[in-house]
Amino acid sequence: MGSLLIRALNQRDYPLVQGCLLMLAMAVILGTLMGDVAQAFIDPRQRRSQS
Repeated sequence: MGSLLIRALNQRDYPLVQGCLLMLAMAVILGTLMGDVAQAFIDPRQRRSQS
């Protein structure tokens, strides 16, 4: 993915650059969401909110 992004930047293929950045951003968002869900599942103290 990284070499594809670099090659697209060098060739000024902006739609491909946008697609690569979109995929990378979605991977980061999904990874963060999965980490938050796993942490809430492992640590039951985080399930209760301090209101």
